[in-house]
Amino acid sequence: MNLSKNSNLTVGIPCYDKTNCKYFKEAVDSILEQTCLPTKIHLIQDGAVSKELEKAIINYKDQFNELIEVMVLSKKGLPHALN
Repeated sequence: MNLSKNSNLTVGIPCYDKTNCKYFKEAVDSILEQTCLPTKIHLIQDGAVSKELEKAIINYKDQFNELIEVMVLSKKGLPHALN
């Protein structure tokens, strides 16, 4: 993993109760494996999520505390989560 950061880039990854944990992890891992990392990765939790997904989110936050920010929102849908 290359830890150089692009100071102009923030990535947001929304997730919700039906998000497939395997694909969520693939998305986050793909970002973490890029040549240049974003300044921040926002994991946007839209309402409650599965226990498996919750554990994955906590694991990423613990591993990459300064890079990843977890945002927990009340369930309002994807358009709201991305705004």
